[in-house]
Amino acid sequence: MITILSLLPGSDTPKIHFINIPYLDKYIHFFMYFFLSGIIIFDSKRVGDRNLKFYLIIITAIIIFGITLESIQENYITGRSGEFFDVIANSTGTIIGLIISLLIQENKNTSK
Repeated sequence: MITILSLLPGSDTPKIHFINIPYLDKYIHFFMYFFLSGIIIFDSKRVGDRNLKFYLIIITAIIIFGITLESIQENYITGRSGEFFDVIANSTGTIIGLIISLLIQENKNTSK
């Protein structure tokens, strides 16, 4: 879903005119990547050895994914632009999503 929404031409992107929240697009970026990293971490329970290296690879891959989509928007998608602060929102959402997912999993494990 992130890829499809990111690669739509500017004229085809959903417009929300009735909501007037400053920097709404940054919040949307944050929450899309927050949920992406959270889903990946929750799904990774099936992976055997989850250590710091595993999580760093996950974070790095998602951040590179976000940077790549912003770069494609900037260079190839009509009516779209790649923005540095979108990359920051994506990356922050990724990291916080990972941390919260790990805290939830840790809480589940200790309450058993």
